[in-house]
Amino acid sequence: MAEITATDWGKPEVVISSDGSPLLPSSPEIARSRLATLQADPGYIDAVTNPQNPAHKLRMAERAGLLQIASRAQGALPATPKV
Repeated sequence: MAEITATDWGKPEVVISSDGSPLLPSSPEIARSRLATLQADPGYIDAVTNPQNPAHKLRMAERAGLLQIASRAQGALPATPKV
């Protein structure tokens, strides 16, 4: 598996692990940054808010994991997209 660097988390693409699940950062700071980057991407917002979007389940799993990791540290989480 390729090594993932912190700068890779700033991209809107889903980083997938070998089992097909979203690969998540271990750092709360990187998770919060990733959430902020994703929430600025209209394609991500559509995938999260539209159950008919083919990427909906994957993006929701990614988002849930990022929110869990981001909540481990003190500080506000990015606002959730309006449904």
